Amino acid sequence: MNLVKPGFNNPIHDAQTIFRQVLEAISSPGSLQTFSDDFSFGCANSATTQLLLSLADSSTSVWLCEAMKHDEELTQNLKFHVNTPLSDTANTACFAVAMQNKPLQLSDFCWGSAEYPETNTTLAIQVSGFDSGANLSLMGPGIDGHRTVRVDGIDSDLLQQIAQIQRSQPLGIDILFTCGTQLMALPRSTQVTLTDTEALTCTLQ
Repeated sequence: MNLVKPGFNNPIHDAQTIFRQVLEAISSPGSLQTFSDDFSFGCANSATTQLLLSLADSSTSVWLCEAMKHDEELTQNLKFHVNTPLSDTANTACFAVAMQNKPLQLSDFCWGSAEYPETNTTLAIQVSGFDSGANLSLMGPGIDGHRTVRVDGIDSDLLQQIAQIQRSQPLGIDILFTCGTQLMALPRSTQVTLTDTEALTCTLQ
């Protein structure tokens, strides 16, 4: 445990604050939430780190992408701070984390069931920014008409998969994009349309 670092100053209060911001992000898809603290574990950015400290615990299984799974600073701190079990299989994880520009099959995760749609996986994906990159047009609950957002540094095939999630309601997975201390949510109820494929191609070259 020689790589353990400080986490929240006030774990209960700070985790509750982050949780409320996550709920706000989900209730207003495409909006940006900025966390006030700025610390990170290993290759997890600050927002991802704080999500893990707030949403994971000893009963919440977490799947990490290959790079994160082998990041000793990240895994040691998750063990120390929240004692969360790490899942080797994506479809058994309550929460999952992936890094930018990495291929991923969303069908590998749990999309819930007709009886228990709430048992789906929540997937956090680290991206490189919200000021450039692919243009996404969003519609659905929590959005007045439509909202256009940008996401930079995400695999093009993965974006295409995300755009298909809404068709499977009430099943699906909920997406959380993170960059630095910022968070953007795309819950499974959100209709996502890729509106600028040229920008998407450029940002991934």
